[in-house]
Amino acid sequence: MQQLADTNGRLAPKARRGLANLARLAGDFPTALAAVPTLGWKGRHHRVLGDIRWSHADTAAAATAFEAGRAEAEHHGAVGERAMMQVRLAPAVSFADPDRADEELALAHQPSTASTSAPTPSLPRSSP
Repeated sequence: MQQLADTNGRLAPKARRGLANLARLAGDFPTALAAVPTLGWKGRHHRVLGDIRWSHADTAAAATAFEAGRAEAEHHGAVGERAMMQVRLAPAVSFADPDRADEELALAHQPSTASTSAPTPSLPRSSP
């Protein structure tokens, strides 16, 4: 995965995100946090930062990161990523800001196609 991340090719952002997640899962939070600024939109930097903060029970910081990720996904018209951020945001907000919990949970239960007006690109299907 490190070799792929070093290539700066098409899959490099995903490989860097994978390395950051592996560091987080291994408990190497300094390495995981150091990777966040290198990820950018394609590496889903807000998602990774929110997951790290959630792991530390810093629910307010996790909610802030997930909200930023949701806004960035909306900006890019990425319906699936927006839905993923909403699903992460709802429980973080329920701890960090209980007054907003019902609103965020309701948004998390909406179908992802209703979460934005941007069209969802269709993926090519492989032949059997």
